[in-house]
Amino acid sequence: MSELKKFYFFVGSFFLITISWISWNYFCLLYAKPGIEICVLKRTVGLACPSCGTTRSILHILDGDLISAFFFNPLGVVLSPGIVLMPFWVFYDYWYSKRTLWGTYQYLIQNFQNKKFTLVVIVLILLNWFWNIQKGI
Repeated sequence: MSELKKFYFFVGSFFLITISWISWNYFCLLYAKPGIEICVLKRTVGLACPSCGTTRSILHILDGDLISAFFFNPLGVVLSPGIVLMPFWVFYDYWYSKRTLWGTYQYLIQNFQNKKFTLVVIVLILLNWFWNIQKGI
């Protein structure tokens, strides 16, 4: 399998897993119940990871509560548009035999080779992590 096909297979699989997880939490659990911990870091060490609260953030976005979504985890606000647009983007690339998503991925990889860009991303993730720990998520 070519690298391009592997990439689109990964993106499609990741999207299906993400939608399944969010749907299960939204329709079956009616939000993540206290005591249900899937975060390995939080279960073993007791500290929230940088992405703790992202599912709850996305669930609040689905209910139209952007402020609560932001306070649960800003990553949910950042990831939500991607979750919505990703299937359309993949379908567009497939239907028109384009590689726009692949090109964007390659562009991001090149940006991460820039130390300043990488440092900014790392600092933002660390700030989010410290904020999660401070909130006690």
